Amino acid sequence: MNAIVTSPVCPLRTEAFAGAPCADECLLGWPVDIMCEPERGRLQVKTHYRYEGYLSARHVLTGVGATARWEERKKYIVTAPFCDVLTRPDIRAPCVETLVRGSLIAVCGAGDKDGFLPVLLPDGRRGHAFGTQLTPPRDDAEKADAHAMREAVITSACSYLGTPYRWGGKTPMGIDCSGLTFMAYFLNGVRIFRDARIERGFPVHEIAQQEIQPADLIFFTGHVALYLGDDSFIHATAQGGKGVVIESLDANSPHYRDDLARSFVAVGSVF
Repeated sequence: MNAIVTSPVCPLRTEAFAGAPCADECLLGWPVDIMCEPERGRLQVKTHYRYEGYLSARHVLTGVGATARWEERKKYIVTAPFCDVLTRPDIRAPCVETLVRGSLIAVCGAGDKDGFLPVLLPDGRRGHAFGTQLTPPRDDAEKADAHAMREAVITSACSYLGTPYRWGGKTPMGIDCSGLTFMAYFLNGVRIFRDARIERGFPVHEIAQQEIQPADLIFFTGHVALYLGDDSFIHATAQGGKGVVIESLDANSPHYRDDLARSFVAVGSVF
């Protein structure tokens, strides 16, 4: 059975109880497949990128008709860190919901002179959002110029600079290492594995270390980063409460990470 996430940020937990560790986060508008009947108000689900876990049944839309109607609608992806959906096209209007980057929202009409678009949330609530904070999801990633795609992925990753570290997170409120690399590619139409390893069946494949280029992934023991060039990389780190920062594998750099240089595992690329 399919379902649609209706909460702005829905924790995906490792077990079917509220206090279980958070393994991931699902965002508003994302589809999930329900794998079994609810247990203690929790659903076991599989995401559209094949990650599994438990989420609250209160935060999803179910029903073949309702989910089918949502899937058929023209949707945009939130690319601003946060996006307020307002009751009317007026910055002073009450807020219906605040969405985070990566959410999917249906657009149901043309924009007005002030740049507002009429939008629809999965649970039927309507409102208005600035069109500059939304963009149509990419469906041409495989045809995109490799250089342009690499630059776009790096730009997306850097948009999270300064975001605090959050285990299992993947929003501007908090993000972890694989959440950052996943979102950098997801925002550009590519779904990579959401973990710090190369997984068969996903587009990332291992390449030789000397072949690394910007936007490729560097895998360390239990960690992953996005390569920027000249031995620098961007990653989400819990070390010292840094969060998303740019650091280096160059021993002469003031941002050198000796611990990561010593725990290198592999380089992966989608190109």
